[in-house]
Amino acid sequence: METISFPFRESSTQFPAVSDLAASIKESIVQIVNVVPGERYMRPDWGCRALGFVFETNDATLDTYMTEELSRAIQQFEPRAKVRQVVVSRENKDDIYDPSVIVTIYYTIPVLGVDTQLSVLF
Repeated sequence: METISFPFRESSTQFPAVSDLAASIKESIVQIVNVVPGERYMRPDWGCRALGFVFETNDATLDTYMTEELSRAIQQFEPRAKVRQVVVSRENKDDIYDPSVIVTIYYTIPVLGVDTQLSVLF
């Protein structure tokens, strides 16, 4: 099954570009992570508050907030994917002021029987 790619763009062979189901779900999750609730005028509840945690102290509490918020948002807005695990990691674990946070989302696409992952740098 193919869908129109998001963000909307042209491919080298057709306009608009299309994505297969797995790519479409990945694109959707990226959009959920990067959109702050209230940013979309007609869907003010759509999105994830993870970007709001960027200026929080980089510790275990942040890990919990990010994990819960990302799991909730993906479950709510992307029913085609089932989140298995969200892992928050950082390059320098001893420095709570180091801004580098890497979030890896492990999810399953039940229709395809595929386990996959997506990493996002905050």
